[in-house]
Amino acid sequence: MGSTRSVKRFLVILNLSAFIGWATAATVSSLRNQQDFDKLEHHMMSLEVQLLYDDKFLQSDVKLSNAVDQYLSALLKAAQLRFLDMANPVIELTLTETTHVNDDFVIRYGKGDFKGMVNYYYSVQYMKDGALGYGVSFDKADIVLFVTGHPVEPPTLRQHGSWIGVPTIGGACTKDKFGLIYDNGASFSGAADMSQQIAFLLGAAGPRRSDGSLLSQPGGGSYYYGLNEDDKNAIRRYYKRNHETENCCWKDRPRPMIPKYPADFLLQRSVDICRETFGPSYHECPKFCLCCPDRKWAKHGMYYMENSAHSSGSKSFPIERTSLGWSQLQASGRPPNYCRMPCFMLP
Repeated sequence: MGSTRSVKRFLVILNLSAFIGWATAATVSSLRNQQDFDKLEHHMMSLEVQLLYDDKFLQSDVKLSNAVDQYLSALLKAAQLRFLDMANPVIELTLTETTHVNDDFVIRYGKGDFKGMVNYYYSVQYMKDGALGYGVSFDKADIVLFVTGHPVEPPTLRQHGSWIGVPTIGGACTKDKFGLIYDNGASFSGAADMSQQIAFLLGAAGPRRSDGSLLSQPGGGSYYYGLNEDDKNAIRRYYKRNHETENCCWKDRPRPMIPKYPADFLLQRSVDICRETFGPSYHECPKFCLCCPDRKWAKHGMYYMENSAHSSGSKSFPIERTSLGWSQLQASGRPPNYCRMPCFMLP
């Protein structure tokens, strides 16, 4: 009888141990997934893109300036779709400026098989040299692309896999941040070419063999919509090499020409979001996305929050913004007591 009881007790302990082990594994797995999510959330390349266009492009269906900006913004978003499955880092492209120049800006062939076509190398080099005589500036952009209505000489893919007639590999954020494409101004025909130019500028070099991915041939992939794993890894290596260097230009928040969120609309007009929302006594704490009534708290990123577990009545205590996530704020069921979260700043 005693032996049977011992066996039962052992089985209970064994089952309890198994349950604890399962619960621990599930918790660790959940934390690991959360950590992975946090990594993905923070590893982002937010790139400011400036697009130039010429008279020939204006002769297409987009003739009015506001229509041009809308078309070019949509064209850039179409190019970004090719990077949609790219993670760690996530690639975000924001149109921050458009510039109109005349047809003489690009350099075209005067004879030969490519007569009338844009000479890619010399036209891009002209932009790298500062486009003297046009009074244009490229200083603020991380990537600069010229969209022309003239046919551009097709890039050539060598047998061993390298390209002729493409941007500088890894040229984004440097003096070599320029590229050039043709688009008909009607059907977004240049979206694939634009995404190729951006991929090269971000460090991708193209596959060693034609696998149907985005960089496997001029004009885009025949089978895959986006990059293959080799090119994704090349961009990740470029990101890691430059993330903590002076060549890193993707940590700031670009301000789009065409507002994407309410905050973008307000920031473009230099509106004090906190003052307009909560009153003249509030000040913005941009680092922590908070509005505080006291400059001291705004400076240090602190706020007070009522919490029944640690206080009673109106008593409050300070908490670092960095130690409490937005999801925890929502779960608490109560907004900060003295500092407030401007919800429309969150995408």
